[in-house]
Amino acid sequence: LFSLPAIGRKADDRKWLAALLIAIFIFQHLLASKTGLLGTYLVLVLYVVMHWRTPRVRMAGWMLLFIPLAAWAIMPTFRNRLRFVLWDFQHYSRGAYTEGLSDAPRVISVQAGWDTWKKNPLAGCGYGDLRREITEWYTRNTPALKDYEQLLPSNEFILHGAAGGLMAFLLFFIAALGPFFVRGLRRSFAWISFHGIALMGFLYEIGLETQFGVFIYAFLGCWIYAIIAGSSTAKAGQHAAVAGVWRI
Repeated sequence: LFSLPAIGRKADDRKWLAALLIAIFIFQHLLASKTGLLGTYLVLVLYVVMHWRTPRVRMAGWMLLFIPLAAWAIMPTFRNRLRFVLWDFQHYSRGAYTEGLSDAPRVISVQAGWDTWKKNPLAGCGYGDLRREITEWYTRNTPALKDYEQLLPSNEFILHGAAGGLMAFLLFFIAALGPFFVRGLRRSFAWISFHGIALMGFLYEIGLETQFGVFIYAFLGCWIYAIIAGSSTAKAGQHAAVAGVWRI
């Protein structure tokens, strides 16, 4: 998927890799995981957009429109997941509360973070006091929520704004969107797709607040950068060698 130099050199390797990707793609629809499906389609759409001039890619792009319809028709798990997401949205958008819903606590947590940020927009409440402020908001506004449903703001941008104020929000904003504007990497599918998935997660998850989340984001970002840089260096060396031969 990332066009790694060590993968797909032989025709048999490419066939096995393609078969593996197709199997994972089908399994994701059977599993019907929202984050997995959103990330997959985001990467596919990015690939189509970045390679739209290629006729085969354009054809594959149009096929993407029919894959969810086919999954709806033949996969009960995919169909039931979409129905549940729609029911969940209709439920919490009316202000109704039912214990155990997946999206409602996240939406409520974002509102809690936004209200906390508005109390002190410039400096925030402080990272050490964020949990206390959020818990007090839940106590005042949504006392019916169970303790395990009282989440920190499920949005990285809102969380840093509520905790650190405007400056923390701007710093995270630059850090999250900066990779899309790095010269020399803006046309790299691997780089853009990885940070696109990360940005999508930042909008409704707070994985960076755990050591494991920080490690995954930092390691994969550095690893992809190293592969791209190494590949570019190798190509530059090949071009230099060819130019040297011509000079000789």
